[in-house]
Amino acid sequence: MNSPILILAGIDPSGGAGIIADIKTASELGVFAYAIPTIFTNQNSFIFKSKKDVEYSYIIDSYKTISEEKKPEYVKIGYIPHHDPEWLRIIKQIIINKSKVVVIDPVLKPTSSENIESYVSSFTDFISSENGNKIILTPNKKELENIFAIANIKGTSFKKKAINFNNITGSALVIKFETEKEIVMVVENSTVSEIPVKIIKTEKEIHGTGCRFSTALLSFLFNGYNLIESAQKTAEYMTFKIKENSFLLSEKSNLIIN
Repeated sequence: MNSPILILAGIDPSGGAGIIADIKTASELGVFAYAIPTIFTNQNSFIFKSKKDVEYSYIIDSYKTISEEKKPEYVKIGYIPHHDPEWLRIIKQIIINKSKVVVIDPVLKPTSSENIESYVSSFTDFISSENGNKIILTPNKKELENIFAIANIKGTSFKKKAINFNNITGSALVIKFETEKEIVMVVENSTVSEIPVKIIKTEKEIHGTGCRFSTALLSFLFNGYNLIESAQKTAEYMTFKIKENSFLLSEKSNLIIN
């Protein structure tokens, strides 16, 4: 078989997000995935209660073992212990820097009690491309604005800040605007592209669309599409899945591609 992709993410017992949803998404798109848990969560589709981090020594041991069979070059990273600079440093050194393409879904929503500022200070180093590999960040607008503010990214507009962030870190951006705008914005090589998307309002909030979006993006990249093509196909895939009501729903509010 071809080398699988690797998913590093939390385990959501409800199956609506995290590794379980990631594997489902990759499988639907014809991609086989290895998966290593980073965090065990105590939650359902309505409430996040607590979590337990997985020690990086276990993750590294697992990565080395699966690589003995087939070394993954395409990696998706979801919910991680972002409060732990040593965890981030080791994972970056052993896994990210040895991978060809890494898609990172920055879970910055206040679903836990962690301090966003402590996250971003370590996270900026974590996502910076150093070895010529391709790192792609998939935040929503609010998450990226938080990173801009704490990392002191300057610019006269949101687009210019995104370009500056791209230049400083070397990382590309695929930005989701939820219900604010009917676009997905791609920032790569100091260039901004806007991909039209159709907003579909639902009666309930869609649980776990962020992780599915990033896994779908990685799957299309793995299958040979460039970043803009992959973002377009990912938006189409998400729209189709939401239309057919294929995702787990929770009773909160109306959302799309988050």
